[in-house]
Amino acid sequence: MSEPTQAAPGEKPAEKKEKKKRLKGFAGMLSNMLKPLNENARFKERFGAEVLTFVINATDFPPAAVIKVDKGTVAFEEAQPDEVKEIKGSLLQGTMDNIMKVASGKLDPIKAIFKRQIKVKGALKLLKLNKMFLYAMKAATAGPSPAPAQQPAPAAQPGPDPGKA
Repeated sequence: MSEPTQAAPGEKPAEKKEKKKRLKGFAGMLSNMLKPLNENARFKERFGAEVLTFVINATDFPPAAVIKVDKGTVAFEEAQPDEVKEIKGSLLQGTMDNIMKVASGKLDPIKAIFKRQIKVKGALKLLKLNKMFLYAMKAATAGPSPAPAQQPAPAAQPGPDPGKA
């Protein structure tokens, strides 16, 4: 009888840990955007041997996002603005608007650097981050559309046949 009693308290802390993992601010937004990459076969193939750390600090929308790629798996953490300098990894820093424009391809990163709209540390590794955003955007636009389009079509055909009879 004591075993089930111990198992129940063991499960509650696990649930609390999951709630703690919910990221806030910019870190949470990026987490929601890039989390589907963990299920993307093409991403896993491309980043299967990579171990990278990216810090993305939106100065106007804290906390900063820490994105860790470990052999095809993406993990997310948040960091307070004063902790950003202590984290080893590539850094992309600027306003949220400028970071999102660079990520979506609407703003040329080279021009943004020279105009001091964004700050970059480890620019070559940040090109891989740009690839990650491209994979996420393609998956978001192409992924869910085909499945719902195929399901309603067969359901629509049997409907008119009983109406004709």
